[in-house]
Amino acid sequence: MKKGFTLIELLVVIGIIGILSASLMAVFGGASESGRAAKCQSNLRQLAQACYSVAMEDDLHKYPLAGSCEAKSRAESGWNYTEKRGWLSWLSKDKYGRDGTATSHVQCDMPGVFSSQEDVMHAYTNGAIWRAVDGNASCFKCPTMVKQAYDKKKAKSEMAWSYAMSAKFGFDKSHGSGTTGDTASGLSMSDVKKPDRMLMFAELCLDDISKGGNNERAADCVLEYGSYGMDSERIGFPHATKRDAYGHVAFADGHVEQMLKPSGGTSAEKDLTKWLCMGYDVSMEGGSYRKLDDSIDDSEVDDD
Repeated sequence: MKKGFTLIELLVVIGIIGILSASLMAVFGGASESGRAAKCQSNLRQLAQACYSVAMEDDLHKYPLAGSCEAKSRAESGWNYTEKRGWLSWLSKDKYGRDGTATSHVQCDMPGVFSSQEDVMHAYTNGAIWRAVDGNASCFKCPTMVKQAYDKKKAKSEMAWSYAMSAKFGFDKSHGSGTTGDTASGLSMSDVKKPDRMLMFAELCLDDISKGGNNERAADCVLEYGSYGMDSERIGFPHATKRDAYGHVAFADGHVEQMLKPSGGTSAEKDLTKWLCMGYDVSMEGGSYRKLDDSIDDSEVDDD
């Protein structure tokens, strides 16, 4: 009577188990990424709809600013600082007027990673859309981006947000250097002629999550482009299938679209970012995007 397995039989069984394990990991890994991508889409939809709600309730029907503006005015004791709030607050708690210097950015090594959890919560709760998202802090972070940042060891701690709002909606262009508060007025709903094509939110580029990436201001929650002098910024494509990389973008009317990563490299990604922020219709052909109306000259972007 045979009492055990031969070495060959054991190796065959181990091989089969290995193949099945690899197959299951691929299946469940894909399912996990699919779930993260679905959560990301839901997040962007919630952010865009929150901005729409804020605009509807505003007397002038203005959308929230893409980034905070710190307004400075003279007072008896010196300078008085107030904040025009962006969708997230750039300003740490109790920052105003400490040393008579305006500053719009909390210092950090990647988007939303502050020196204290108190500053993180202040960025959320002092932001213009906090009530409109029902205090849901999870909608500020794409789970895929958070995972990639952790896997690539880009940060010492988890990012607090992974999305950026288009600079078209207004922000402090001086980044806190001598601002008077007049540098950001914001867009009204009537200013947006094609809300279904005007990009409002996009995922950050993974390069942006640490200093030295393509985003010179790593704390920024604003997607700057064109005549803002920051056309190096571009949307991110952190999600992937077996064949393609893609990212999500939300438009001013609240709908979300999936954008495939163009094959033309960084310059193609910059062009796509600029066209979407300017409200142009685009089409993908052969792995590359192009403007549907090629008669438009966007060599000089007018953001006024």
